[in-house]
Amino acid sequence: MTPEDIRAEKKALRQEMLSRRRTLSSEQRAHASSVITGQVLPKLKQAGTVMLYASMPEEIDLFPLMEELISAGTRIAFARDHGARHDGGTGTSCHGCADPRCI
Repeated sequence: MTPEDIRAEKKALRQEMLSRRRTLSSEQRAHASSVITGQVLPKLKQAGTVMLYASMPEEIDLFPLMEELISAGTRIAFARDHGARHDGGTGTSCHGCADPRCI
């Protein structure tokens, strides 16, 4: 398999996963968020620092997990998107995801 084949396959897989995520209802995403939080919270509470991503609207919402971790005294780190512009108050970046600077 050539590097170009791998890139094309990865791109197709990303598109398929995005399409699948977009078919989930808000209730299904909320349920998945709750399940994920319940499963990983006990393990992550032991960490001093946890790196999370600011979820996009069609992704599983990790903010409830983040809030629980902060309440437990865990430090939260986010990767910074140097291409994103802060919107000046609505709480989202130009990509439509929640901006951690607004929390």
